[in-house]
Amino acid sequence: MEELLVCVLLLCEGFDLAEEYRQKLDALFLSNPDDEFLLELEFRSSNIKESCLYLKAHFNYSAFDRDQFGRFLMQQLSVLYRENNLRYFADKMYSLWQNLPNGISHEEPFWTLCYADDPLSWGDERQCRELYEEMLGYYN
Repeated sequence: MEELLVCVLLLCEGFDLAEEYRQKLDALFLSNPDDEFLLELEFRSSNIKESCLYLKAHFNYSAFDRDQFGRFLMQQLSVLYRENNLRYFADKMYSLWQNLPNGISHEEPFWTLCYADDPLSWGDERQCRELYEEMLGYYN
C-alpha cells in the first residue's frame, strides 16, 4: 500500500506514474480481492485523479511502514532525478516534502526534500546534486 501512496504523491507533483500506479493497484487487488479499500480504488482507477484523492483521504496512516515507503520513494525519485533536468526536479521536491504523511517530514531522508534545492538559488548546482544524491542513497 505504501508503494501506491508514493505513486499518488508523485502523480500529484506532475510526474507521469499513472501506469505504474494502475499496475501496482491491480497487483495488490489481485492478491487481496476481499479488501474493500482496494476494490474502491479499482472502481475509481479509470479516473486517476479521483482514485488518488480517495487514496490520500482514506489511507491507513496508523499502519504506515515508513521504511517501505522511504525505500520505494527514494527508488522512484532516483529514476526521476536521472530522467529530468535538475531545476525541474528540484522545483517539485519542496512541494513533495509538504505533502508527505504526517510525522516523517522532519526525519531523514525526507527532511532533505525541504532544503536540497536551496543551493540552486546562489548557483551551486554541485552542492544541490550532492544533497539529493546523498538522500537518494540513504537506504543503500
